[in-house]
Amino acid sequence: MRFFNHHKKKQQEIDEQLDKEKNEKRNCVREEINTMVNNISKAFTRTSIFEGLYSALERKQFLNPDQTMYEESLLYSVIFLKVVKAELRTTLYGILKWEKFNDTADIEHHILGIKKQVKKEIDHHLSEHLDDYFEKYLNSPTGITGLEKEYMEGSLFNTLLIECCLYIKKEQWEHGEGISGKWLLSEIENLIYLQVVAFLYVEEA
Repeated sequence: MRFFNHHKKKQQEIDEQLDKEKNEKRNCVREEINTMVNNISKAFTRTSIFEGLYSALERKQFLNPDQTMYEESLLYSVIFLKVVKAELRTTLYGILKWEKFNDTADIEHHILGIKKQVKKEIDHHLSEHLDDYFEKYLNSPTGITGLEKEYMEGSLFNTLLIECCLYIKKEQWEHGEGISGKWLLSEIENLIYLQVVAFLYVEEA
């Protein structure tokens, strides 16, 4: 019995050491991800972001002067961004774990292909998500405001997600062995989301 207790204690010590090393590695990678997102974000300013997003919304309003048409245009764009985001997540996960693109131009071409394919299949995606969005926004007196907000968040999130894909390839970022791809993706998305919130909703000092 003493032998088995000793063996169990030894195994616990080994497991604790492995967990410690894993956490240390994750903390290092988390810092690298934070550096990446910060470096990417430096290329943007709050002013330039709002100018770009408001310009896009104004263009939609100009092309769709009727409120119903404007709502439908926003809904189309929001669902388009939602589907593209899912594909971008898959692309980023692939870059992190196995997908080997030749260069950043190859990644940009791949992303362009994603957008073209989503546009081609947009009727299917609209029918798939329409009920949820109608209930959430169009069946509400504040529907347009909600759609505009989601459009702005989705546009900026996807932009930063694309920039992360390009950054990882350009900088030849290596995250080390033994790090889960899902964990990496989750950490990157969390930091991107925080950056989106900071850009759109946190007032500059």
